[in-house]
Amino acid sequence: YFLVPVENGARFRQTLLQKCIQVRDCASFGLPAFVRIATRQPEDNTRFLAAYREVMG
Repeated sequence: YFLVPVENGARFRQTLLQKCIQVRDCASFGLPAFVRIATRQPEDNTRFLAAYREVMG
């Protein structure tokens, strides 16, 4: 797993869900500005990184 800092974990999660990418918003762990990411295959990692770059600008 990777913890990635974002401005708002819940909003980031919703945005990625629209792109069929699931991440866990970490607010329940007291980390509302982080998401948890788990990728299994290289192509999943590539898809996530492309979406991350698009969302984060």
